[in-house]
Amino acid sequence: SAPGLLFQREVRRLQRRGLLFRPGLWWSTEWFCPDGVSGVGLPFYLAHPRLIYMQKKYVGEAEGDTETECVKLIRHELGHAADNAYGLRKHPERWVFGDHSLPYPTSYSPRPYSRAYVKHLPNHYAQSHPDEDFAETFAVWMSPQRVWQKQYRCRPKALEKLKTINRMLLAVKNQKPLLVNTKKVDAIDRMNITLSQYYRQARRSVEFKERVRIQQDLLQNYGTAKGASLEKWLLSNRRVLVRDVAAGTGAYQYRVDWILRQMVDKAKQTQVKSPKASILPEMRDLLTQYALDYLPQERDRVIM
Repeated sequence: SAPGLLFQREVRRLQRRGLLFRPGLWWSTEWFCPDGVSGVGLPFYLAHPRLIYMQKKYVGEAEGDTETECVKLIRHELGHAADNAYGLRKHPERWVFGDHSLPYPTSYSPRPYSRAYVKHLPNHYAQSHPDEDFAETFAVWMSPQRVWQKQYRCRPKALEKLKTINRMLLAVKNQKPLLVNTKKVDAIDRMNITLSQYYRQARRSVEFKERVRIQQDLLQNYGTAKGASLEKWLLSNRRVLVRDVAAGTGAYQYRVDWILRQMVDKAKQTQVKSPKASILPEMRDLLTQYALDYLPQERDRVIM
């Protein structure tokens, strides 16, 4: 398959740099590298265009459905796999990325203007956890050194992290990995679940979380106000809200639009003080937070 070929291409890129490990690869339900495993799980929907269509229809997004996005995710996951294979968490310079033993948060609040992190995956994902900071920096390191040195010359803290990874990997160059464990965790061919059951569960989970949050926010902030219908206001400003939030978060427009439609459903009986542009910044911020909170990256598991 195309994702498999891209994966092997990126592995060969690492091998030419002296990283001799051979990471495993298998189909699963999402992108992830299990802790203690030198391998990567790919989401099954990338195996066929029809499955990609279904993923977008029922879940809202199909991560890695373009070659550019797929390569970015593969490089990120290879960072986790190399981390496991060479025991890089024990390296004396690993502290520069923070405490990897910290628990994963269910969500995070990124600092968009911070110069201490690389920019690779959307939504400033390097800021979600020290392990993700390492994997994101590794992914950028995979580009030619002259490229990342130039790209991050005005971001000294991020550049120092890149140089740190460069030193760490030079230390294990042409060495056999300490860990060779390509166990296929949550492999799709070992799951006793049908496609329809998977999508029902996935959709229920996404919709439940988003709708409860949206309902609470709208009722808390606008439920007792009097004025024009919030439902009509959202619909009339739908295009500009979706465009601005998608551009600001890096999310797909159809994903943002899906969340906005949930807001419309919950706003049918809600009144708002003013239907004019005075609440546009507030609604843009609210929709932005929903988009960031419920993008698939932000889960309490190493999936990226």
